Amino acid sequence: MNCFLKKCAKSCSDSYSLKIYQEAFENENSSLKESLEILKDSFSDFKYKIFSEKIEIIYQNCGCDLVQENLIKSPHICMCSELSLKYNWENIFGKNNVKINRMLSVLEGDETCIFEVRLKQLGHIT
Repeated sequence: MNCFLKKCAKSCSDSYSLKIYQEAFENENSSLKESLEILKDSFSDFKYKIFSEKIEIIYQNCGCDLVQENLIKSPHICMCSELSLKYNWENIFGKNNVKINRMLSVLEGDETCIFEVRLKQLGHIT
């Protein structure tokens, strides 16, 4: 299952979100907040919070096309979203420099989806 979800996550990212992430972080002089604001403006349901030890990415609704089309209802698909985020962030900051953790999921009955992002460059990962 994990191999399938990795391929699904990569395909999903490659088809749309990766390009948006690359554009948001393309200016090396931009701050993290400025780049996150570009993502917020680009994705209708994207919110974020920056903490000293992490970044939280918050969605009110599941952004997975398979869920939105009622093809899948299982929270197992949330692993795909987690892997997709990891793929996007690693593409910007490099492999082994990013950790993603799903904290909450609407498919598990939570009010929002929250993903925790930790970056080695910001000292979140030692």
